[in-house]
Amino acid sequence: MIHDPWASAVEDAERGDYLWGQIQIDVGFVILKKGQPKHTWIEGDDPKDRSTEISFTLNPIGEMGLTKLIQRSVLSDARGEWGRIVWPSLRDGCGLKELRPLEGKFVKIETVKNGRKWTNKDGDLMEGTTFKFHAIFDSEKTCVDNYLGEGNVSKATVPEGNPAMTVDMDTPVVNQERETALAFLPALVKQTKGNIDMLKTMLDGMPMISKFFTVDSPEVKQLIGAT
Repeated sequence: MIHDPWASAVEDAERGDYLWGQIQIDVGFVILKKGQPKHTWIEGDDPKDRSTEISFTLNPIGEMGLTKLIQRSVLSDARGEWGRIVWPSLRDGCGLKELRPLEGKFVKIETVKNGRKWTNKDGDLMEGTTFKFHAIFDSEKTCVDNYLGEGNVSKATVPEGNPAMTVDMDTPVVNQERETALAFLPALVKQTKGNIDMLKTMLDGMPMISKFFTVDSPEVKQLIGAT
């Protein structure tokens, strides 16, 4: 995980629009009302206020040399980015008839503009992006082969003496990485509905998280107990 904003800026620029990795999905009902924070819809809430939110987390393959999980969330609105970009790319481009089989698959995606624009706190005009799916692979190996077959060079092995590896690894940096991993645990436990075997499989496929947590970690057990 990069905690140097200078290095992070370079990584973002080098990443490009195409990404290869394993996709995790979380789908749930939410309530969105103007002027109010988003919150989860529960039984008893008015169904007319309910929207379906699909959250994607991409864990890039090691050969890409990236240190960030890439996330995007969309609402299942036929007129929005889900109906115009994301689902058509899965249905027409990848042959899916439903969303569930995509969970945990290795994929190739492209980040494309979704039409949303806003001004940030510095007054700069920002444009939102979403995921456009180009391929779904049967295994990590076929995903990596596709990445390399398109002329990309593996960045999995960092050359000796690379400044990025000489960052002071005292506890503050490690703790920041751990806290970042910890922040993803509730969504993963919720997604697997407390199924330990399923959660273990997901964690095994996410080394940025599994380096700190397993299904036997107290933090994970506490979250499972709360489901």
